[in-house]
Amino acid sequence: MTTSEASRIIEQVRQKRYEDALGTSVGATRADIGRAHLLLAHRFGDCEEALNALNNAKAELAEENDEEKGRRLSQIGMKEEALPYLSKAIEVESNWANYLLIGTNLRELGKREQALPYLRTAVELNGGKASSNYWLGVTLVQLGRLEESLIYLKE
Repeated sequence: MTTSEASRIIEQVRQKRYEDALGTSVGATRADIGRAHLLLAHRFGDCEEALNALNNAKAELAEENDEEKGRRLSQIGMKEEALPYLSKAIEVESNWANYLLIGTNLRELGKREQALPYLRTAVELNGGKASSNYWLGVTLVQLGRLEESLIYLKE
């Protein structure tokens, strides 16, 4: 990579055009660390170190599966962006935790009716453990379905 390419990438990072800088459409994931490192290294004049950090971030990003990407996006508050990755993950493996995460993300986005089928599936797959019951119950309360919510909030 040439110095002009490095300057272009650094400018993209400054403009928060992270996807352009990384050459991928994934959004914020483990690559955040690489981007932060890229900015710091550039500020202190170590362009080679910055480029190495960017390359390492790209490599880490490529290794993440859909479930990891979805979880990471969800953790940093990018709930809407996480949904496609979590949906792909449940196509590969029907996992109660991913159903729960999709349901809670939808709930937090104000899409409570859409969240219900995911939360119900999480309860079914999870054997009725407290975390999935709780979120289904809370969502039902928010929808004004108090009697139905008691079934899940009591357990």
